[in-house]
Amino acid sequence: IFTPEMLQSFPRQSIIGVEGHVPFGICRLNCSYATLLREPIERYVSHIRWECHLPPFDKPFCNSSIAEYTRAVMRGDIWFYGVDNHQTRMLSGDLSEDSLGLPCFEPGTCKQIGFRKVGQTQLRTAIRNIVFHYPVLGLLEDMDSFSNRLKRIYGYSIKFRHRNKGTFSGMDLNLTAETYKDLQSFLAPDLALYRFVRCILDAKGPRFGTIR
Repeated sequence: IFTPEMLQSFPRQSIIGVEGHVPFGICRLNCSYATLLREPIERYVSHIRWECHLPPFDKPFCNSSIAEYTRAVMRGDIWFYGVDNHQTRMLSGDLSEDSLGLPCFEPGTCKQIGFRKVGQTQLRTAIRNIVFHYPVLGLLEDMDSFSNRLKRIYGYSIKFRHRNKGTFSGMDLNLTAETYKDLQSFLAPDLALYRFVRCILDAKGPRFGTIR
């Protein structure tokens, strides 16, 4: 199993799988995809902690509160890719093409949806891609079931472990009612996508769920 950066360095027949934050569309021939989704507001908080954990250590608003940080995000004072409906972006194919419409592997050259521009169009595209190209889905809170689906569909036994890498603790992480409401609006596409996948898995159909 390779990282996305290795794709161009190996003959296609030697590649079993590519793992990482990989957008839909980076592989176009004889490929299928699998994905884990995380509850979007929980992911948002975790991602901010990770961002504030990285240098430089004097980033604005990191030593304030999640409420103040979110207000800065909503104003556009702060923006980084992973905080803005990242799951809908990835599953709809954002960052998968360069300006020539070719698969994109070089950061900075990939076409990207702008800040707060992810909406119903990208959500519909992400859902369509899931239906036609993602035979294995999962949720972060149930990684064992995801591993079992991977083995059933692809025949490989892969165990996943997860821990929050962001250890930054200088921020007040209390989600006020106002902040929660703001995040429900800001992360609406990701929340809708997460609910869609959760419904599929809860239905326990033969393709996406657990066969009993």
